[in-house]
Amino acid sequence: MKVMLLMPIHKTMNSSCVISLVDFIQDMYHSGHYIKMIFTNGFNAA
Repeated sequence: MKVMLLMPIHKTMNSSCVISLVDFIQDMYHSGHYIKMIFTNGFNAA
């Protein structure tokens, strides 16, 4: 499966959120999924 993550650039994340996001991406990647993370200006992420 191809997954695209849209992340607003202006959003701040604490360390536990970043660790959780990295773990999620690793789990998806190791399950054979294609992950693409895109940082956006926040308006086109909706």
